[in-house]
Amino acid sequence: MKLPPGIRERKRYIIFKVISELNCNKKFSKEEILRGCLYTVHSFLGDREMSDANIYLTDWNQDFGIGILKTSHKTKDSVIVALSLLSSINRKEISVIPLNTTGTIKKAKEISRIAITDIKPQKPKAKFNISENDF
Repeated sequence: MKLPPGIRERKRYIIFKVISELNCNKKFSKEEILRGCLYTVHSFLGDREMSDANIYLTDWNQDFGIGILKTSHKTKDSVIVALSLLSSINRKEISVIPLNTTGTIKKAKEISRIAITDIKPQKPKAKFNISENDF
């Protein structure tokens, strides 16, 4: 049975980026990121607020280090602060940067796609167009 919209809890999606050490080329799995996020949020918020936060890692791009974390609208700000306090996963120093917050998963995936395309290296554009006929 579905809850009516007035009783249902509103969701927020936090888009974040994980940056690891310069000499560390390790890519973190979804389970490692979720475990690190849950541990940090639990140590920051405590048991009661952790259960109210209802945290879930909905999407994780391992290649670019961008993820989407679902939480409730009441604990969104506390979860963002807790995420920024996350400093290591599996003894590897990291930094978590919250990029954006949105209310729909569709918009969150669109924002993460835009962030990924900004990260991809661009092909250098030639200053001059040289063809075989020029020689």
